[in-house]
Amino acid sequence: MPDIKDLQGKYVQGLLDYDEMKLYLGYLENNPCADFREDRISKLRRLIDDHERKLLANKSEEAKHNEAALEYRKLTIKWENAGAYWKPIGSVITKWYYKGECFFTWFSGVDAIEHLKSAKQADAAFEQLRNFVKPDLDLANVMPGKVVECSDQNKSEVY
Repeated sequence: MPDIKDLQGKYVQGLLDYDEMKLYLGYLENNPCADFREDRISKLRRLIDDHERKLLANKSEEAKHNEAALEYRKLTIKWENAGAYWKPIGSVITKWYYKGECFFTWFSGVDAIEHLKSAKQADAAFEQLRNFVKPDLDLANVMPGKVVECSDQNKSEVY
């Protein structure tokens, strides 16, 4: 156990860590004749409570980030199982493709929760690509503005 004088000095300088705050609080609670006892007890309790609230908030935030990462992983597994693939572009960009069409671009270093929001939007784009049926046309031979009869749609399209 650290010397009480060291704890008092650290307290005055505002340098007590969490464990030292608890030790010094215990000392003050058990020594009714300690200098500035009541003021220090109330301040230490407040500091300890603040520290514990921050720890809980950090754990809660970490749990949210982990949950977002797991949900993103489920999306990527779904995409890969359907035939999508990804390509790194440099060291910070990744692009996801399905049937040659890019449906998602993301940048490393993005907050996991924000990343999941973007991934959900990308999943909607992915589903549109997945459910899109291309007409039986050779669009490479179609001139812009030319009217082409689309047999599968029973209508004319201008390309």
